Amino acid sequence: MHRLPLPALVLLVLMPAAGLVAADETAPMPAPTERSDAWAAQAEQAKPAADRPWVSGCMLWRGRADRAYRPFHQWEVRIATPVAVRGLAARVRALDTDLKVMVQGEGPWQPLGDLAAGATTSASLKLNSSGPAMFAIDLRWEGGQATYQGRDKDLPQAADAAGDAPNLAILSPAFDRKAQGGVATVEFMLRNTGGAAATGISATIAFLDRDGKVVATHRHARKEPLAAGAGANEKAVARNIPVFANVRITARCAEDGDRAAGRLTAAAELQVGRLRLDGTTLRAAVRNGLAEPVTGLAVELELAGADGKPMRTVALPKIDLAAGEVREVAVEVGRLAPWSAFSASFAYGE
Repeated sequence: MHRLPLPALVLLVLMPAAGLVAADETAPMPAPTERSDAWAAQAEQAKPAADRPWVSGCMLWRGRADRAYRPFHQWEVRIATPVAVRGLAARVRALDTDLKVMVQGEGPWQPLGDLAAGATTSASLKLNSSGPAMFAIDLRWEGGQATYQGRDKDLPQAADAAGDAPNLAILSPAFDRKAQGGVATVEFMLRNTGGAAATGISATIAFLDRDGKVVATHRHARKEPLAAGAGANEKAVARNIPVFANVRITARCAEDGDRAAGRLTAAAELQVGRLRLDGTTLRAAVRNGLAEPVTGLAVELELAGADGKPMRTVALPKIDLAAGEVREVAVEVGRLAPWSAFSASFAYGE
């Protein structure tokens, strides 16, 4: 079986000259120049938090030898905050397919200082663990903490973002191909990291050549539901598959149909959901999950078409919301094509 590799950078480690003091062997390695491009490529995945620091960029890379000549993984993390925080610190945890911390998989807390509202900072977080199935970036500050989970090149998302909805993750994919009959075998761990069971699960496997072009696809269906927090090993066999170099796997469930409308959860955040088109009027529910009221709340929706690309931006009327309040709002939009998903941005108190 071929395991999907992490991006690798070959490092040249120089011995310190006689009489010089060696650098801290546990310190992070110098950040690669590619990190800015990696962060920029994740912009469409961003889900800014309204009331706490959040991970706005994350590049995972590996090296063969750190200053102690040990293989390592390192996370280049960018953190943004919409509110002022004191004593911010970050650490990384490498997780296995059961979402348990791996051997040598928990790093030390790295102090990042105080941040003003709207500020950003960055951190390099290094571990000498083997390759993780997933990882967690933990943040803490005076009066609060948050965890963001991710895998491979994905931007980490808030661990509580799924709320009471399922969220399917593909972990540790491996593949093989036999020349006779072009039989491709793909194995992976399917894990539901959300807060509700997933039903009607199917996975689409795209077989890619060395240039990343799709040469064939295969649909793999799972008959049984997958409970919240549960994982299952899946095996798919496809025939007549041409030579390929890599695979890309995406999973869906019946509950994904709710994503076009949006679901409200119990998360401590601002939310919008229950979108529906009533003639030429777009209706939605806005929820204040924060512990304090918000005034002059402005919500901007970016609707995506069937191809996943942005097709229209809609601004909802400004409203005031008490803590915990949910309110229905409406706005005239004229003719509006069906959308498959949406993202929301919030601003208030101005």
